[in-house]
Amino acid sequence: MRARGAFPAAILVVLAAPSLRADLRIAIRESYGSTVTQRTEYFKNDLWRRDSESGNSYSVFDRIRNRVVTVNPGRREYSVYSPVQRVSETDPSRTIVVDIKARDTGEHRTMFGHVARHFIAIQRRTDSSNGPKPIMTETVTDGWYLDMAVPGAYRGGAGAVAVYSLVAVDQHNRQLVPKVEINRQGPSPHGLVVQEKTADRVMEITELSESALDDGLFEVPAGFRRVIKPLQDVPLSWSDWFLFGWQEVRDWFAGLF
Repeated sequence: MRARGAFPAAILVVLAAPSLRADLRIAIRESYGSTVTQRTEYFKNDLWRRDSESGNSYSVFDRIRNRVVTVNPGRREYSVYSPVQRVSETDPSRTIVVDIKARDTGEHRTMFGHVARHFIAIQRRTDSSNGPKPIMTETVTDGWYLDMAVPGAYRGGAGAVAVYSLVAVDQHNRQLVPKVEINRQGPSPHGLVVQEKTADRVMEITELSESALDDGLFEVPAGFRRVIKPLQDVPLSWSDWFLFGWQEVRDWFAGLF
């Protein structure tokens, strides 16, 4: 049995998250040590647009159509990925125990016109997936959370447990998920994550707007051509295989001149 890429599984989690019934634009700054990245994201009902850090492309996650559209304005191209829901089974050989102890410090701030609450959470994770010597990790998250409607991508905050990245796919195309036991103490943070700090990461929202967004932000511009960019171990439909073959021939022919 071999594990495969977790990217499609991550997208499935995003597409399955509850939608935000309001318009929202946020600018995000993240730092990992000396590496700093910035991006802008847009939310409108069941649509979520994320601009790339370089600004060369953007992706639109569409829950209703169950697809992700990536647009490259410079090349006037776009690609479409529709994740396929696989059968999930628990892998008895992989167990993760997560102990979360969270507390509300009682501190309040006004940020972007909303009340923000301060939570600190300690998460201890024991992963026995690697045999007789379990891997133990501890993460302390110091975060501020706005009392407002929450986009699915930013729901949870301090004390949230992300396990979708541990999904594996076997030779029978079944998703194998580890057995996860979660033990919580204290209140769970709620609301929009506006700032979070751990030992090696800082994430903060630097701009927030609740003004109405233009529908065109989530659409493919007129005149753009569709291209096929296959993902590893993700099957293509017959029509996409045909388009991909024609695309390869066209690019080969163009390279002769």
